[in-house]
Amino acid sequence: MKSILLAFIALASAAVAAAPVITVDLYGNVFQDGQNTNQQIGGFARENPLLAPQIDAAVRQTAIDGRAYIAAQVAAKEAEKAAAIAAAQKASSDAIAANADALKTAQDSVAALTQTLAARDSTIATSGAYITALQKKIRDLGGVPPSP
Repeated sequence: MKSILLAFIALASAAVAAAPVITVDLYGNVFQDGQNTNQQIGGFARENPLLAPQIDAAVRQTAIDGRAYIAAQVAAKEAEKAAAIAAAQKASSDAIAANADALKTAQDSVAALTQTLAARDSTIATSGAYITALQKKIRDLGGVPPSP
């Protein structure tokens, strides 16, 4: 009797020690030790009530994995969006800098032309004064009547 009891205990401990690994996919299919049982969660749980803790853990783990996957996808899309925004901001800043350089060049050109025009205005004024002085001298000499 003692040997039967020891054999039963050994068999029971072996059964407990080798508890099956239950996994569940996103479609609700149950896998036992990596093999598809061709059953959904509810049917498998009804037929195997002793495996309820493993089934519950598998469902929870699937939900956690699904949430982690979704979070990773969202984070990747947000990073992609942030990179696109940063690239657009850099392109905008580069365009602004290029336009600022072009504006500075145009302003320098206008300033140089303004100086040239001022020099010409001065030359014209000097020439006008010289012409007026020559006309006065010619009139004084009695050569040409005064201009209207």
